[in-house]
Formats: sequence, structure tokens, C-alpha cells
Amino acid sequence: MNRHAVWLVLVPFGLAGACALDESGLLDAGADVNVPEACATLDAACLGSLGSEWSPVTIGDGGCGTGFSSVTLATNPRLLDGGCACGACTTSGAFTCPPSPISGGNQCNDSPLVNAPTGTCTQANAQHLKAHSVQATGSVACSAPNDAGAGATSDGLTVCIPGCNVDFCGGASRCVMADGNVTCPSGFQLAAHAGTGVDPHCAPCACEAGAPGYCGGTVTGFETDDCTDGGLVRCFRAGESAGL
Repeated sequence: MNRHAVWLVLVPFGLAGACALDESGLLDAGADVNVPEACATLDAACLGSLGSEWSPVTIGDGGCGTGFSSVTLATNPRLLDGGCACGACTTSGAFTCPPSPISGGNQCNDSPLVNAPTGTCTQANAQHLKAHSVQATGSVACSAPNDAGAGATSDGLTVCIPGCNVDFCGGASRCVMADGNVTCPSGFQLAAHAGTGVDPHCAPCACEAGAPGYCGGTVTGFETDDCTDGGLVRCFRAGESAGL
């Protein structure tokens, strides 16, 4: 009977996949699942002499028997049709408009008298006024999911970890398991890679939030110091100024 090794492959996120996934599409086998350790005093002499990195296990095609702990892992990772696709962009954060500088003088070219916050009555004390548009401040981030397609799938692999009272060598399946992409011990064949899930390694999706532009709006000049008279209104657009 052929014996085989089950490798729990520790794989970081990263490289992009194309039409199919190799074992690098498996997620870190130690990240999301607690794999029990085999009993240290278990009689596994039938496996021969193994390195300390290997643990005796069985493959539970029909479930694990009495005295075994089970863990289900993913193997044979593969992309489904249309596995990767970009979703809608979402933004976080906001741009805000800082106070607008107000200048005066006959040509409205004096140094700014005040910085007028939006919606606030601000005294400028000049016969001629000019509001200067300013660039918005703040930061906005944008992101788009890259797994909006059908994604990836895998096959389940049930690994049975023997307890101390199990007749391991009397069973039909005799396997060994180790962390990492290692070479099978002598006499073992049919190596399989397994992990906690599948990562399709979709490429990042482009998303642009845009740079902050210039603040626009209206500027109203009042004759009263509490801004209660009718006022004179002039509009200005982004990048322009308005004279009163």
C-alpha cells in the first residue's frame, strides 16, 4: 500500500494567478484553524524513521474514527469562470473648504482683511471687497474590491489526527503531515498541499478619488455689521474671484 504525505502549506498573499491556481493559492494553514497535535507517545513504528517535523495522520474520506481529532482543509485550489472582477469604488473621508480670504482697497488688491468661514458673518470693514477662492483641504481614500467575480474554489480534505489510544498502524490509511513545502520522506508518495482556504490572487483594482478642487459658492457683502440688510451678492466659480 502506498503511503502519502499531507503538506500544510504556509503561503503568504501575493502573486497573481491566471487561468488556474497552484498550491500558492492556498491560504496559510496556521492562520485560521487550530490543527491538533498527534499524541507524542503514539505507536507509529510502521511509518519508519521520520524527522521531527512530521506527524502521523490519516485521511478521513468517510470521516474520522473514534480516538481521532479531525480538521477539514482546502486542497486543489482553482479559479472559477470569471474568478476575478472589480467591484464598485467606495470612498472614505471628505474634502472641506477652508475660510476664504477677503481683500479690499480701491482695486480690491490689498492684503486680505479677514479669512471668512463659510456661512459666518465676518466683518471686513472696507468699501470694496473681493473674495478669493481657495483649494479644498482634506483627504479622500478610494478602494474597489477585486474579488467581485465568481472567485475560486477548492476540494475539501479531512485530516484525522490520532489520539494516544488509537491503533494507528492497524488502520488502512497511514499518512504523515508537516508544515511548509518540504520533501516527502523516503517511501512516501502522492503528496498533497492543503490550507485553510483559497485566495484567487486577483490583481488590485484601480480606483481614483480625485484631487481636491477649488471651493466655489457665493459671497454676500452687507452694510450692517450683523449682516441683516439685503446685501449685494456676487457669485464666483472654482479658481475665480468675485469683486463687490
